[in-house]
Amino acid sequence: AIRSMDDIATVLRNPARAWLKGQGIRVADLSHELGERCEPIELAGLQRWHLEQRARRGVLLGEDPESILQPLRQDGSLPHGAVSGPMWREVWSTQQEILTRLIEALGVPACTLEIEPLAFEVPDLDPALEVRTLWIPSHRTQVLVTRVGREKEWLTAWPEHLAFAAAHPDGRTIRIDLPRNRRDASKSIPHDPVDSATAKQILRQVREIAAEAQRRLLPIHAELLYPFRGAIDAASEERSESLRQKLWIAGPGFTAPAEDPWFRAAWRGLDLLKVGREPGAPRVAGVEPSFDGIASWLHEAMDLTGWKIRKRKKST
Repeated sequence: AIRSMDDIATVLRNPARAWLKGQGIRVADLSHELGERCEPIELAGLQRWHLEQRARRGVLLGEDPESILQPLRQDGSLPHGAVSGPMWREVWSTQQEILTRLIEALGVPACTLEIEPLAFEVPDLDPALEVRTLWIPSHRTQVLVTRVGREKEWLTAWPEHLAFAAAHPDGRTIRIDLPRNRRDASKSIPHDPVDSATAKQILRQVREIAAEAQRRLLPIHAELLYPFRGAIDAASEERSESLRQKLWIAGPGFTAPAEDPWFRAAWRGLDLLKVGREPGAPRVAGVEPSFDGIASWLHEAMDLTGWKIRKRKKST
């Protein structure tokens, strides 16, 4: 069941994994596919949340990040050993960049900037949808963070934008878009308010599609939705074949979905471009459950709700 924004994000980040787990498939059942890559070392959700809060406080107070590292190891916030150093520095530098952009966007001194966690339920949704986010109460502003070229991040952040608009009609969202590398600059992107009724309607559809993706395999793959914005011309075999190749073969600045072992396990032997096009295939939330149908609906809904996507720089 989809009861929280975290549930929606889990499906949108990796729909193949969500579907396989919905079928009762365990990690151990896919050991031949997952191999050494199944569970990378990363911070758990609550652990990262705590570290981000600590880093934000440290940045605002002008503390030295290295002086905080050992106490965090001692209280269990970070693992012992060399791996914790890069983890903490990555969290710190990200929060430093986010706060810098927020101060510039809002035009306020660092000492007056208060970012707080916010938990709420979206009204008029049944069952209730739980949301946890960050906001600046004094400005009625939600803060979201994405990275250039990380399609999964901007796809999962979009429903958070809708949920906040549905529950806080007088609020707004600022998205901090971090660069792919340190050579490029980050950017703050203000999003115009979305009509509350529109936000709720589209959020219901997103939730229904996410719930259905746990029951049947749906072609929702963020890596493909961005480079192939808009409908696929079914009559163009050349265009279709180009997309099929990008499913399995990575290119400059482009990660092929098949690099993910969950994708390989779910889609091997199937044509992603034909799934959902079968005669009589039931629609989901009023949307044709094909890649073409889902991609077209997503982009139309994003345009309608002012979800601006920062384009990648072309590889040279």
